[in-house]
Amino acid sequence: MSLSPGRFQRHAKRQKVLLNSTSSSNGGTASSEAGQSAEGGGPVLSPLQPSLLTVPQVSLIPDALARQTLLRSEFEARQRKMREEFSNHLQAPSQVALEDHKLPCTQQVQVAISSPVVAQIKSPMSVGLQREEDAWTCPAMSTHPKLVVTGNLPSQPPADICLAAAQRLFDLGVASVTLHINTEMKDGKEKKFPQFSAGWKGCTLDNCLSDFVRPGAPCLAIITGSQSDVLVLDIDMKDNGLKAFEEMVTAHGALPKDTPRERTGNGGLHLFSSLSESSAAGLLNCNNREKISCGGCQVGIDVRGNGGICFISPSKYIGRDGETVRAYRWE
Repeated sequence: MSLSPGRFQRHAKRQKVLLNSTSSSNGGTASSEAGQSAEGGGPVLSPLQPSLLTVPQVSLIPDALARQTLLRSEFEARQRKMREEFSNHLQAPSQVALEDHKLPCTQQVQVAISSPVVAQIKSPMSVGLQREEDAWTCPAMSTHPKLVVTGNLPSQPPADICLAAAQRLFDLGVASVTLHINTEMKDGKEKKFPQFSAGWKGCTLDNCLSDFVRPGAPCLAIITGSQSDVLVLDIDMKDNGLKAFEEMVTAHGALPKDTPRERTGNGGLHLFSSLSESSAAGLLNCNNREKISCGGCQVGIDVRGNGGICFISPSKYIGRDGETVRAYRWE
């Protein structure tokens, strides 16, 4: 450290004051020597001066290297732990039983539908519709485009249950569309007004997922008839529909026990069967019909066949009062 002449003089004066202030404890000798040095014009030295004029040479390199090595080892340990956890996640079995929904996951974690559903629907069907009690059957994956619908975790319900149901129906050979259902009062009664996508009558198994299934819709409907090989009896509570059906059962015998049954939002009933099997058994008219005739009177029983559509679970809509939730559910 170098000192300019001016800085040197100021420094000398400070040292002189410091030495004068300590003369009482060190005797007159220190004061006399300081005075002689000052008169001679030489620098005033004190025991403190070396520490003020020199800078100790301290090397920080070993400490920095040690800390860097420690940080790197900690970072690598965290990285190894993350890789191990991720590797364990990838190596988990791809077929995981969902205890809450009783449905095996595929490798894309395709999640369950919460209600009992129609199972083993084929196109064409050889044995008609069948229903399992708690789960969909999972047939071989089709070559058609897919909608991958998953929850946040494999054990959680699907993020969009109508999309998940549409995917299941597609895998089983049944075309479907998503929609909204509005309600209005007409002639003193609550009426449904479904809001379909434009061109829904052109829905097929090839284009249903790409053109007619949309996220966020609360309702789902299947395309009936030969397109999906599904025939549905839609029995209403009004217009003596249920009573007329009971009379038919009494006259002609009960339906098979494994016939899929669905309760509608208004308390009616949907009965599902195979269109091709029904036609082979002698059904003459496979088209869509409303209010069939029974005993010479039109009753509240509709046939959903060619050109028809049928709302199915998990569809839900709000009643005209704004509070009642009308839901379709499998029995």
